Amino acid sequence: MLFYSEDIDFECTFQRPFATSYWEYEYDLKTIYAKYNVQMKYKENLKTISPFIHLGFTANVLLYHSGVSQKTYYNTSDTEITEIRPSFIRAGIVGGVGAEYKQFSLDLRYEILGRAVFNSMAKNIYFILAYSFKSTKY
Repeated sequence: MLFYSEDIDFECTFQRPFATSYWEYEYDLKTIYAKYNVQMKYKENLKTISPFIHLGFTANVLLYHSGVSQKTYYNTSDTEITEIRPSFIRAGIVGGVGAEYKQFSLDLRYEILGRAVFNSMAKNIYFILAYSFKSTKY
C-alpha cells in the first residue's frame, strides 16, 4: 500500500460556437489517496540478476480532500453553481519491468488511471528502488 497526495489548480471556460451560455470550471484541490496494486509477476532467475515483468490492476481510494471544485453555468437569465466532488475510487491498470540483484530491486512502472476530478485519464510513471531485509533463519 502506498499513500500519495495531489494538488490540482485548474480553471477553464467552455462555450459552444454561437451559444449565449457557457460553463466555467474551477479546481483548487488537495487530495490524499491510498494506492493498492494487485499484480502478476514473471521472473527469470539468471546467475546474478533476475529480470522480471509484471501486469495488474490498481485502485486508489480517496482518504481526504479539501478546497474548491465547482462548475458554474451562465446563461442570459440565470447562473447555476454545482459543486464537483473527486471520485472516491480511481481504478486503472499498471505494468512494468525491472530487475533484482541480491537484496536490491529496480522497477519501472507505467500506470493508467480512470477519471479523477476531471473527465480525463491520468498516466503516471514510477521508478522504484527497493531493498529487501533478510529474515533470520533458524
